[in-house]
Amino acid sequence: MTPRRGVSRRRFLARTAAASAALLPIPAVAGPRNVKFTLAWLAQGSFVYVFVARARTMKPRGIDLEIARGFGSMASAQAIATGQFDFGIVAAPSLILSVVKDLPLIALATCDYDSTMGVGVLDDSPVQKPQDLAGKKVASVPTSGEFPFFPAYAERVGLAPNSIEFVHVDNKVLDRVLMEKQVDAITSFALGSASAMLSKGVPSRWMLYSAAGIRNHGQTIATRRKTLEADPALCEAITDGLLEALAYTLTNPRESLELFQREVPEMALNPSSKEFARIGLGMWQQRHRSLGGS
Repeated sequence: MTPRRGVSRRRFLARTAAASAALLPIPAVAGPRNVKFTLAWLAQGSFVYVFVARARTMKPRGIDLEIARGFGSMASAQAIATGQFDFGIVAAPSLILSVVKDLPLIALATCDYDSTMGVGVLDDSPVQKPQDLAGKKVASVPTSGEFPFFPAYAERVGLAPNSIEFVHVDNKVLDRVLMEKQVDAITSFALGSASAMLSKGVPSRWMLYSAAGIRNHGQTIATRRKTLEADPALCEAITDGLLEALAYTLTNPRESLELFQREVPEMALNPSSKEFARIGLGMWQQRHRSLGGS
């Protein structure tokens, strides 16, 4: 997908801020309503705005947002499609693949312009180009959004997928197995894994799928088609609340990070987790600046 350039980031933020200042009415939702929402991955910097929404923008709309960690975008898509969650974050490539497989899903909004899918190696790794992965051990989370697209990436860069030894791991240990050099590389979303490792003082390098011409938008707000058909007011309230929170997070990163740490108290107990969120939010914010216009 190619990002649309018609509206700059500054204009988008200005318009969103204006809407949140009550120039437009907030869609009414009858009574406090519990809404189950899944992230695509663990709580991290690129998801700070979801927690900002729970604390700042959902309650005035009569919504109690119950947020759960995710296990990869493919798993999140499946969980939303089966009704385990009402809404959630699903990476655009995974959503497209899920719809092709006839899952009854729809994206209500796109929240960023690059999914940052790719292959990561440690900064001191001898792997310098994709072809160097031949004969190497690569860890992946099978339910993660980038995993189904690796064969297309390998074909683009002239790498035989069967020349790689794949190791399937849980997303809780994906970054660790690379940092401990149990594997030579990992497939992941660079924004999340790079910030997690850097927060522990371990720099990494990334070979992005987009560099091989596989470009896709990043996070989408997803729900079932029948949810949109049956309750468009709720869908509008969820979307507007999340986008308002997204604009607030981009323009108030320090306040948003403090709020995130209050919403996710376990973050405050681990200094590296706090640094992980701070670095991840900074990377996510910079990504918006570079792709969304000045």
